[in-house]
Amino acid sequence: MLELKSSTGLREQYIEMYYNRVRRHSSLGCKSPEQFETEYYAKLASSVCR
Repeated sequence: MLELKSSTGLREQYIEMYYNRVRRHSSLGCKSPEQFETEYYAKLASSVCR
């Protein structure tokens, strides 16, 4: 039973920590969440610095 919990936890960790961050989301313009955030904060910083 411990092995099952361990493998389930590893699978969930992989999905949350890697897969969801790099897969492309159609709601974000087919960009990964990391790419979307990087572009968003770059645009935000450039508009604030003007």
